[in-house]
Amino acid sequence: MISFQKRKHCSATRKGTTTVEFAMVLPLALLLTFGMIEITGLHNVRNAMTGAILAGSREASIRSAVDSDIKGEMLKVLRRFGVNNPKITISPSPVDRNTQEIDISLEINAGSGNGFFFSDFFIPALSSEITVQRL
Repeated sequence: MISFQKRKHCSATRKGTTTVEFAMVLPLALLLTFGMIEITGLHNVRNAMTGAILAGSREASIRSAVDSDIKGEMLKVLRRFGVNNPKITISPSPVDRNTQEIDISLEINAGSGNGFFFSDFFIPALSSEITVQRL
């Protein structure tokens, strides 16, 4: 019969090892977790920007559309994604039926609760622009 004996001298020297290993691994695990959350928020805001620019350009391509119609369509998309305080610039302003070329730009601040937790570490603002030519 095999007898198993506990090694008292080995367990005494390893006392607290688990705590030290946990203290070393925890910051890395938290950094990775919050980094993934931050990148997810960044992609969400970029998707909102793309959708808003596309909605604005679709609206701008219609002859009867004016700048308030274009901004309204863009804001609808941005509200669905929970984006606050976007800076929408449309030139020339005002847009009328005879306007041939319309420049639309959109800037979203990283602060203002727009899906960024650590806005100081990454990008202060995201921006996008498009030029629409009416035929």
